[in-house]
Amino acid sequence: MPLLLYGVPVSQPMRAVLWSCMATDTPHELVITNPGSKKPNGTRHPSFLAKFPTGTIPAMEDDGFLLSESHAILTYLADKHGWDQLYPKNLQTRAKIHELLNWHHTNTRMITIALFAPAMRPDLQIPGIEAKINALPKVFARFEALLGESEYVAGPSPTIADIVCYCEIGQCSVEMFGLFDLSKYPNILGWMERCKQIPGYTQAHELCYQIAPMVRAKVQTFNSLNSKL
Repeated sequence: MPLLLYGVPVSQPMRAVLWSCMATDTPHELVITNPGSKKPNGTRHPSFLAKFPTGTIPAMEDDGFLLSESHAILTYLADKHGWDQLYPKNLQTRAKIHELLNWHHTNTRMITIALFAPAMRPDLQIPGIEAKINALPKVFARFEALLGESEYVAGPSPTIADIVCYCEIGQCSVEMFGLFDLSKYPNILGWMERCKQIPGYTQAHELCYQIAPMVRAKVQTFNSLNSKL
């Protein structure tokens, strides 16, 4: 039975899993599953909830083994398939990777929650948007400083931590969604260009570039209605 990955490529955590599989030539099958939908291909449908009670994407089914949460999926697949380049066995390197993955949840992940989701899904009425937006410059400043120490977030080579963070920060670029002006962060801009050289980048981001004009238009409309942006 093939490795099944449930989700949609526009999802940032889903894209990180897909990109990592593509980068390592890990065979997989994408099962399109829409977040929040109660339809048969949705995360709120009873058949999906029976397997994944959290009702979130990405989710994974590997020969009967069920797992959700992108970072759990990434580290599981890395261990199983020997992704030593993206997930080195060196203890200290792995510790730095996990440090970044944990930091990501309440920092770089806020890019989507504060800037992408409100523009695309205003009906969600996400609370505390202003505070999240105001916190982003500190997030970018910390990331900029980190990249002043090494070319990638956990050392001299790219890892799953870079892929995870790029799937958030990459949305800020003007050629993608234009969520945030990164011109003040040269280290981040250089890192983004290096990340684009990771195998699988183009394929993993194909849908993002296809919908980019539509997303940018919605972001501009959202920004015009929210002067604090």
